[in-house]
Amino acid sequence: MNENDKTLGGNSHRCAVVWLVLLIGLFVQSRTTITPIETGAILSLFDIWPVWRFGSAFGREHTVAVFITLFDIVTPLLTVCGLIQGWITPPTRIFWLSMLLISAIVIAHSAVIFAISEQAIVWYLIKDTIKILVLIVLFACLYLIFQNPAQRIPPRIIVLGYFVVLVPAIIYLDVFQPIFLSRTNQAFILVGLIFLLASTGSWTSDKSERLILIALTLAIAVVCVAINNKAPASIALIFAYWFTIFPLFRNAETRRITSIACISIAALLAIFGVYTVILEFSLLPNIDSIERSVTVRIRLWEIAWLAFLSNFPFGTGVGQMTSILQQNDWAVRESHLQVHSSFLNLGAELGVLGLAIIFGILWTIVRGARSWTSALAPPFLLLIVLPLLIHDGHSIRIWLLIAALSLAQCHYPKFRS
Repeated sequence: MNENDKTLGGNSHRCAVVWLVLLIGLFVQSRTTITPIETGAILSLFDIWPVWRFGSAFGREHTVAVFITLFDIVTPLLTVCGLIQGWITPPTRIFWLSMLLISAIVIAHSAVIFAISEQAIVWYLIKDTIKILVLIVLFACLYLIFQNPAQRIPPRIIVLGYFVVLVPAIIYLDVFQPIFLSRTNQAFILVGLIFLLASTGSWTSDKSERLILIALTLAIAVVCVAINNKAPASIALIFAYWFTIFPLFRNAETRRITSIACISIAALLAIFGVYTVILEFSLLPNIDSIERSVTVRIRLWEIAWLAFLSNFPFGTGVGQMTSILQQNDWAVRESHLQVHSSFLNLGAELGVLGLAIIFGILWTIVRGARSWTSALAPPFLLLIVLPLLIHDGHSIRIWLLIAALSLAQCHYPKFRS
């Protein structure tokens, strides 16, 4: 039994508490709106910020949506508790200096954009600068938490309990919408938990474990489709396919290769058939066709690419792609005010700094993939890379969690002495 196996079944009380807090934090979310001009007027009374700068930056009254999760609060608190209680090893001076340097560079970049750009929307600049700083802090905290291998695998009972209790809640909130629900975030959380369940590796040798995992993965794919999220559903379906065929790779006999081919063809036909039925009979009227999703994203990426070229090397400034899309009649009609690509968004908004961050993300992915076995590296890459390509993946909290866990696992494969 390896070190990670000790956490299975909830044997570690601390591991159970850590994961329970993190998962509840991931689920609980809120979105509020702020009126910047009113806020600027209040700040100006205390000589904190000149209200004229808000007025010149906006030209008209805007409301800014702010997305907050409980995860953003409990993760730093867990880290502080771990450092005080001693189950998190204090970070090195280099670690602290690196985090401070990265944060300082981000703040300095926003200050430069504020100084040189007359078109920058100040409140978007402030909000998204804070957002990036929060993401840096969260990644650092998760990295510290998962240095200890005992914390890396969630107890199975907690994950299954999450599915049993919160999946019905997610469907209810999506259908009746009594409060705000970020369906994309919730769908990726479900798929991310499937990956964490699979990370024990027991399904590779235990047929009953594999069948249970496949059935659960297919059920999550159905849930993702039901809440109109194609990308997480597609990832879940590919997971199920991978869990099915991976054991066959152990023996490259012709019979097994034939089995893989037959399973692949059957899976493709089944997915195509189900998707056709959904569209033809309008079973899910709010879900876009693949053709529409692709064409819309290509158009958004084209706008981001042009913004990258025209604003290089400094970029437009963080948060400014929203403003650019708000000024595009087509994007407004389509109700798409995000680029839907982390790479293009970071490049367009941060210029050279964005390219450096993209390089850091790719380095993290490569290092993280090396920490997983051949059974888990492909699912890891799919889960981590696809959201970056077609969504604002780096800000999805479960993405941060799994990326930080994988990097910590690469750097700290065993307990520290």
